[in-house]
Amino acid sequence: MNMKVLVTGSNGFLGSHLVEELLRRGHRVTGLVRKTSDLRWLEGLDMDLAYGEISDSPSLAEPAKEADVVYHLAAVTKARQRETYYRVNHQGTRNLLEVCARFNPSLEKFVLVSSLAAAGPSPEGKLLGDTDPCQPVSDYGRSKLMAEQAAGEYQGRLPITVVRPPAVYGPRDRDFLAYFRILKKRLRPLLGFGERQLSICHVRDAVQGIILAAESEKSSGQIYFLAGAEDCSWDELTRTMAAALAVRALTVRVPLFALHVAAFFSELFAPFSREEPVLDRRKAREWSHRCWTCDWSRARDELGYRPTVSLQEGIRGTVGWYREVGWL
Repeated sequence: MNMKVLVTGSNGFLGSHLVEELLRRGHRVTGLVRKTSDLRWLEGLDMDLAYGEISDSPSLAEPAKEADVVYHLAAVTKARQRETYYRVNHQGTRNLLEVCARFNPSLEKFVLVSSLAAAGPSPEGKLLGDTDPCQPVSDYGRSKLMAEQAAGEYQGRLPITVVRPPAVYGPRDRDFLAYFRILKKRLRPLLGFGERQLSICHVRDAVQGIILAAESEKSSGQIYFLAGAEDCSWDELTRTMAAALAVRALTVRVPLFALHVAAFFSELFAPFSREEPVLDRRKAREWSHRCWTCDWSRARDELGYRPTVSLQEGIRGTVGWYREVGWL
C-alpha cells in the first residue's frame, strides 16, 4: 500500500538511501530539510521537500500532520559544542514527537533511528542485547539514549519503534572515507594492541531493517539492533578495505594515548576549519573501547530482517563508488 512518508535527515547519507528505496516501493515521500542543507543526493528524485528544523517546532507541524509514517533520522553526529548533541538529538526528537502527537494522533508508525552508541560498547566476548543496560560513553550516545527515552514517554500516544544500527558504511558515507584515504597511502593504522571487534552494516541492509520496523505490526514499543550478517575484527575489516583498494599497506600500531593526543590537537585546530572534526576527545573515548558488537537476532525473528550484503561485497562496492565520484 502506498503511503505518505516523512523522512527527517533525508538529505544525509543514510536518509537519502532510505528515500530512494521508499520511492522505489511507490510511497509518496516528503523530506524535511533545512534551507542550508546540501541536497545533492536528492536531486532529480520525485519527492517533496519541506523546509524546517527539528529544533523549531512550528516548522514541523505542516509536514508531520500529513504523514502516515515518520522516519526520524535527523541527528548531529559531530559537534564542536556538547550542548549541540542534546539540543538536536534529544530536544529535537522530543519536539517532533510532540508535534506528531498533537497534529497527527492517527499516525501509523514513528520510527526513531537511534544508534548502537546509545547502548554503549559491548562486554568482550558478548554481543550486546536490546534488554542489556545502556551505558553510552559519549555525548552523542547519551543524547541518542535520551531521544529513545523521550520516545518511550510518547508510547501511549504514538506507535513508536526504535532501531539501533551500528557503524553504517556504503556509497556517500564520509566517515569511513578518511580511513580509505590513509590506506591508499599504504598505511594501515590499528588502534591499541589487542583485538577489537565491531558490528558493521552496509547502508542497503540498514535501510531494509528500518523499513521492516515501520511495516511490522509487532514492532511498536520495541527496540531492535541492526547489523550486517557478520561481525568482524578491526584487523579483518581493514585488510578487506586494503584488498578492495589493491594496496599492500604497512601496519602501524597506534597506542591509545596517541589517539587522545591527536584528538586534543584536532579540537584545537577545529575553529580554523569549516567542517566538524572527525576526531575529538569524545570520539576518542568511544574508540578506546575494544568491542562494539550487538545481537540483531530479535530483528531477524520478529521483523524478518536478513542482511544480504557481505563485507567483501559491500567494501568493494563502496570503493568503486568512491572512485567513480572522485573521492578516492
